[in-house]
Amino acid sequence: MGCGGSKQDVAAVQQPQPIGNDIKPVSEPPKPVSNGTTPNQEVKDEQEEEEEETGSDCLYISTDPGEETLEVDDSLEEYNHIKPSEEAQENHIKKATNVKFFEDWFPEYFQDTDADSESRPRTVNHIDIKVHGSDKQLTIADIDKRARETPQDKASSFKALRNYLLKDLEKQTDKDRLAVRAILVWLSIQEEGNFGSKAANKDSPEGFLSLLAKKQTMFSTFFTVLCREFGLTCVQIKGLSKAGDYQPGDAITKENSSDNWTAVYFENSWNIVHPYWVCRGLFGHRPAGWIKLEAGGKTIGKSEKGAAGVLRNAFKEYYIFPNPKEFIHTCYPIDSKWQLTKNPISLKRFEKMPYLLPTFFGMGLKLISDETCLLNTIKGECMIEMQAPLKNANQIGLWYELYLKEGTGKTDDEKRMLQKENIPKLVAMIRCGDLWQFKLSLPIEGTFKICCYGGPYKSSLARIAEFRVDCKERKKDCRILPFDPGRVGFGPGPAAASAGFFLPSHAGGLVPVNAKSTIEISFTVEKIVIERTTIRATLYTTNKDQTVLQENVSVRTSVETSTVYFDAEVPDEGEYALSINTVRQSQTTQTSTAVSNGKSQQHAHVREETSNVCNYLLSTFAKSKEKLNQKLARSELQSSLESAPKHGEGLAKGIKNIENGIKKCLKQKIMSSDNQIVVAKSKLEHLRIKNEVRNAKLRRNLYVTMGTIHKIKNSSLSRICDKEIQELEEFKMELEQLQKFPQEPPSLHWAIGELANSHTLWDEINNTVKAFLTLLGEPPECLKTWNDMLNVLRPPADMPPMLSLTARIKEMETSGAPKEGVDLENVTKCLKTYSIDQVRNINVGAAVMYEWVLKNSGQKTGT
Repeated sequence: MGCGGSKQDVAAVQQPQPIGNDIKPVSEPPKPVSNGTTPNQEVKDEQEEEEEETGSDCLYISTDPGEETLEVDDSLEEYNHIKPSEEAQENHIKKATNVKFFEDWFPEYFQDTDADSESRPRTVNHIDIKVHGSDKQLTIADIDKRARETPQDKASSFKALRNYLLKDLEKQTDKDRLAVRAILVWLSIQEEGNFGSKAANKDSPEGFLSLLAKKQTMFSTFFTVLCREFGLTCVQIKGLSKAGDYQPGDAITKENSSDNWTAVYFENSWNIVHPYWVCRGLFGHRPAGWIKLEAGGKTIGKSEKGAAGVLRNAFKEYYIFPNPKEFIHTCYPIDSKWQLTKNPISLKRFEKMPYLLPTFFGMGLKLISDETCLLNTIKGECMIEMQAPLKNANQIGLWYELYLKEGTGKTDDEKRMLQKENIPKLVAMIRCGDLWQFKLSLPIEGTFKICCYGGPYKSSLARIAEFRVDCKERKKDCRILPFDPGRVGFGPGPAAASAGFFLPSHAGGLVPVNAKSTIEISFTVEKIVIERTTIRATLYTTNKDQTVLQENVSVRTSVETSTVYFDAEVPDEGEYALSINTVRQSQTTQTSTAVSNGKSQQHAHVREETSNVCNYLLSTFAKSKEKLNQKLARSELQSSLESAPKHGEGLAKGIKNIENGIKKCLKQKIMSSDNQIVVAKSKLEHLRIKNEVRNAKLRRNLYVTMGTIHKIKNSSLSRICDKEIQELEEFKMELEQLQKFPQEPPSLHWAIGELANSHTLWDEINNTVKAFLTLLGEPPECLKTWNDMLNVLRPPADMPPMLSLTARIKEMETSGAPKEGVDLENVTKCLKTYSIDQVRNINVGAAVMYEWVLKNSGQKTGT
């Protein structure tokens, strides 16, 4: 079974070497690639496989072929006080898997407000390594390189190997974590066949390697001994695993699934390590007895040939300290305490658990549908649903392959399924926001298997999950999907965002429609799309007489609102596919020589480049039943969306109404992945951006404006917010030109009103107001506290006009000098600590007051 690899695998492969006589060798070892994954590793038969096929080249996990002849005591006296905790042990470093599976991409699990670095996944790559008594800095790459370049003579004794691998690590805070890694990197590149002539014993590393070469011990045993010799607390764990020839839904027994792994104790918890899976990988393994029906929407119709595969050296980092809640999907310890989770599961539950592979967790995915690897159809249909972290959703692409188990269906049916022209498109891959659905419609009875793949958009895919599907009743009148959407699937996703299409009116790929009606679908697009791109749409149908209904679909655009509309007319009952494409023209020039006169001539050729942006599956059968309360909640949400203003004072209220509408829908048990809610959340994000632009202008603060610009530029909608960004950039320039004032300096009366309503006390504001009121003749005893000063700034309604602040300000500006007796020394003392820029950065009103005091008291600007 696959462990999460495909065209590129999940972990670095270092100097691979075929091992053992029962596995086929290959002529050339795979070469590591930049992201620590491997290129195509498929074991080829006589002919090359088709490029579009996926999965046969996957790296598989197998079981250690060694037979243990040594005994490792797990009941050592020094371990008696260390017991596996009943609480979930996750090394306090993982909220999700901590291995980077793809180059330049790591899933975002956390909110922007989550500033606590301790709550984020922490790996050895985050460890600072300082060499004691030296300025030298070590990196993880340095430690790995040293381990891979270990001289062979260091394996002559445990002490020599320990001193070499752990050099400069003894005084590190994370020395145990680093030591485990160094051991495993060294072990992963060992070619134990080179030690076959050495004495096979447990007295030295080379003796153990000789035992491994003779298959007289296991990797977990050797690793346990190495850890203990290196001063680490380590135990060996016996259990069962889903590896080797395992297929989803198989029974798990000691006879066919025995396995061993380890746990290392440090940082006050036990940490799982599967040494064999870290160090060895099986490439090109392909289970026999399956008919590949479909791969990513394309019909295959080919009986798969089995292949044993090639065992090679590898370094799969995921299996070093995996999250126990993830590890339990593939490994089950005989002693339940070693599950290291709060709620241990039974063996029966382990058998049924979904077969989720490392890359599934590495991409932050979550299984929403039934938590089982064995699915049963209802009237020939079933659904698999997966969800990604919201921040990752538009960065991820999924795909699939569908197989039929030979001999499980009727003979005539199976023969028919081997003919491409008879295979309908059986799987619809539909997405809505952060949710993916694999909708299976099966035309014959039998046992099916669906293999799911995933990866960042436009990257190679890796195997993420496998499910067995038992169909005991075929779907009647099974309809062929009207269109092959390929990796784009049905529904807006990364292809749409990459092409500049945002804020879809329909976020879900499956759109319920009525026969003999027209459905309108719209997108807000990047300005350049309308200016330089031709947008086309095609409507497909399963009607045998006509597969393309070009006259039933039209495209129109609004330059003013940067919106493109697609109108699709549905003529009859059935399923239709709306395919949206962009067409860009590029011109090339070719030079040729004329035969008649020998002169060169240039010819311009225009080439069209068509890109599939988005696809929708329109169905007259996709109608759901809802309760009255749900319908009312939907109606209220839709009303708030339609009535929300796009600018002005009503923005905040419109945002609040949409937020309340979403809450009411969720309260009525409408799923958060529902099309209407996803659309509402997208519009909400857009309105919030507009409201932040408005607030930045009202606040008239340079740093607030700069922060808002930065936030918009880093949002997922930045490409359709160029107007807002331009407005703020121009506003920012005005603030800078006016010495950070929002206009020809605001009036002093405006500043007094601004400060009279201030509830935040800063020393800069406090002292500025004190200087201002002192200059106006206010006695010191009335200015002791901020509340005292507020009482002066907010005079009672019955105060005589001649005593008001307005009168005193006018009198001073007219006379050009403060009243006699004003303590100018105290005014200077209040202002000298701060510059006007410091005050302005906190409050524009205070800066206006500061400048007025300087002007009317004859003081110089504070430092």
